[in-house]
Amino acid sequence: MNRRTTRGLGWLAVVWTGTALPGCLPLDVDPLRAAICGTLNRPIDVQAVVNLGPPHPLPPSADAPTRDDTKPPPKDKGPLRIPDVLPGANEPPLRLPPLPKDAAGREKILSKFYPALDPIGPEIRPLPGPDGRPMTLADLQKLATARSPVLRRATAAVQAARGAAIQARLHPNPTIGYECDQVQPGSGPTNNVGQQGFYINQLIKTGGKLNLAAAAAEMDVVNAEVALRQAHVELTAKVRAGYFAVLVAEESLRFTRSLSQLADDAYCIQLNQVLAALTAGYEPLQLYVYALQARQALVQARNRYVSAWKQLTAQMGVPDMHFTALAGRADSLIPQFHYPTALEQMLGVHTLLRTAENTVLKAKYNLRLAEVMRLPDLQTNFVYQHDNASGNNQFNLQLGISPPLWDRNQGNIQFAKGLLAQAVADLDATRNDLIQRLAEAFERYENYRILVTDYRERILKTQVRVYRAIRDRYQLDPEKVSFADLITAQQNIANVFNTYLGLLGNQWTAVVDVAALLQLDELYLPGQDGCLVPGSPPGVLETLPLPQEQVELLPRALMAAPVATSEDAAR
Repeated sequence: MNRRTTRGLGWLAVVWTGTALPGCLPLDVDPLRAAICGTLNRPIDVQAVVNLGPPHPLPPSADAPTRDDTKPPPKDKGPLRIPDVLPGANEPPLRLPPLPKDAAGREKILSKFYPALDPIGPEIRPLPGPDGRPMTLADLQKLATARSPVLRRATAAVQAARGAAIQARLHPNPTIGYECDQVQPGSGPTNNVGQQGFYINQLIKTGGKLNLAAAAAEMDVVNAEVALRQAHVELTAKVRAGYFAVLVAEESLRFTRSLSQLADDAYCIQLNQVLAALTAGYEPLQLYVYALQARQALVQARNRYVSAWKQLTAQMGVPDMHFTALAGRADSLIPQFHYPTALEQMLGVHTLLRTAENTVLKAKYNLRLAEVMRLPDLQTNFVYQHDNASGNNQFNLQLGISPPLWDRNQGNIQFAKGLLAQAVADLDATRNDLIQRLAEAFERYENYRILVTDYRERILKTQVRVYRAIRDRYQLDPEKVSFADLITAQQNIANVFNTYLGLLGNQWTAVVDVAALLQLDELYLPGQDGCLVPGSPPGVLETLPLPQEQVELLPRALMAAPVATSEDAAR
């Protein structure tokens, strides 16, 4: 492979390189900045954008090469030819005219044959927070707690369960009416007199049926309260996941902007090589293609940021919230979890286990209620009358039961036993499922914790050292170290950075998943000093407890941490 081929392959790889470090491109790009690369004279992304709409296609460049359709292009023949079915197969070949000796004439010809790069476009600049500072994760969770319809729905479910429990403990209402007996119609002196008065019927529940029914209904109240806690845990996890997704998207935006700038520089440098007759005429067009692809990657990164922000605000219940600056960094150190401790924490507090345990207790109450339903209830009837014929007052009393001769509630008892067995099995299945989920989440947590640490502390630093060594040697002895070697080193930096970025997002997803299974109100446990990279704002990873009005709906056993007052929640 000759040097020209090696140099061409190196330029093909340039657009996939990482951030443009000082001194990485020593060639002069000034001669063509005004004619071809005018956008490089301007800072990238200087315009603030509050709310980006859908991306628009870039307008065609006025300096794009023109095509003469009056003459058919020559037929591509021979081996390795482009198949006719591929787009561009019938495009005319690139043939540059002889370049003039003066620089102005050469730049004019190159401006005609090589398209100019359109502006990269505005940067998304989030607005300051409500207090003029970036919003922390605690701020986002506080806003979500106040605005999310998910918590309002869970709170309403608690109120409905409480109403059903109140209804279950109420006694049947009596029946009160008018009664007349021994009335003989007619016109005689003793007709239409008889006895007249009122009666009261009352059904008296026996065997403690009302207490058992009320106890079963109370389990529904407790489960509704646990479901409210579960809704808050899930909302917290979604806000955390959205918060870190936005931070990772911001990191990706910074990277793709640098990549676009580097691709622009590479295109202009290659044009300088054409001016100096050091490279073939087609090589700049190849870099022009990759410069456009770098812009497309930037468009995708912007759309990813916009999508991550919209998903976050939708989870918080404020979908119309503008882009707002967030405190914190994607490269913050993660909280430290220990699996045995985590397993004990999860099995001790997880709301799904509490719900399953309460369901077993409810099934026991329902089974006992089905058994005592065999005991007949007491039917009472009291009548008080006045005998018009004798002028005396009198009363009647009736007491009755329905003896359980045939219907002894056998079917309902068997049904209640089945529900109890199902609830016990569901408790075991829930425990096993949670252990499986924790093991899977902990595997991802351990994997990405180690991988991210290795990339941040070893791989990235080592790759940068290698690049610097190649760059220094290239500047001292370009005959032994080609420019393609330098481009390859830049490409390696970009590759490891892209991998690191993906691992970073997966790491935070695992952290959020583990914290959700442990149902932690705070990501960082006592004794951990914030675990943030030096320079990160303090308090980034604080979370917000439930407001007081919702805490009052929870059993005391679930309130493991101090809670904010209603005034704090209002703020």
